Amino acid sequence: YGKWTYSTRPSWHQNYILYFTRDPIKLSKSLTLNLGTGYEITKESFDSSTTRSFRYNTSLHKTWTPKFSTWTGYNYTQNNSSTLFDYNRVNVGRELVYGATYRMDRMNAFSISQSYDLNKGQVYETYYTWHRNLHCWQMTLDYKAKEKRLQWNISVTRW
Repeated sequence: YGKWTYSTRPSWHQNYILYFTRDPIKLSKSLTLNLGTGYEITKESFDSSTTRSFRYNTSLHKTWTPKFSTWTGYNYTQNNSSTLFDYNRVNVGRELVYGATYRMDRMNAFSISQSYDLNKGQVYETYYTWHRNLHCWQMTLDYKAKEKRLQWNISVTRW
């Protein structure tokens, strides 16, 4: 909950998400299935709008060697039309994602992934990512090829 302002559009923004996931399902020693589903409600005071979205995700992860792995997944988001604020909004309603990761050492990895928009039948974005373990923190540096934009993120490592 907070006050968001863009240009001349100030709005009290409320976002509620209920998302369920389970522990990864081990299909074999090197093959893992992940499943998740949830519901999101976003309210804006500026135009008294309410957006409700159902979503589900599934992914399959294969570890070929301790240094190399691949994955593919499907993401569905209902009602992802344009909203008052497009920040952090899901832009692809039906998305196929796939990629590969190469672990250079215990602290560094590099991945390449693509997002394919199934509704439009075209690649939505290609990501080149450097992952760096910072002990209790995880740092990523993403290059989004279509946007020609770098994005840096740091987060607490899961324990």
